[in-house]
Amino acid sequence: RCFHAQEFIPDGGNAIAAAHKDVGDAIGEGLSDDELAKARDLIRRAQMRWDFVDSANGMGFHAPHESARILAAAADMGQQARLAVAQARLERLRKQ
Repeated sequence: RCFHAQEFIPDGGNAIAAAHKDVGDAIGEGLSDDELAKARDLIRRAQMRWDFVDSANGMGFHAPHESARILAAAADMGQQARLAVAQARLERLRKQ
C-alpha cells in the first residue's frame, strides 16, 4: 500500500493538540515549568516538523514519502510529549 502524506496530517495535528492540552491541564494542576520541560521540548520539536511539512508544500509531487516520514515523526513526538506529561504527574504524586 502506498501511503500519502495527507494521511498523517490528522495524526500529527491531533497528537500535538492533545499534548498542548495535556500541558495546559498539568499547569492548572500546579506542575512547574521544570516538571514540564521535557514535554514542552517534544511539543516544540513536533510542531516544527508539522509546520515544516505544511509550509514546504512537499506533500504532492515533490517529496510525498519524506513528508509522510516527517509527519509520522511529529505524531510520535506529540505522543511522547503526552507520555512526558503523564510521567511528570506521576513523579509529582510520588513526591507527595
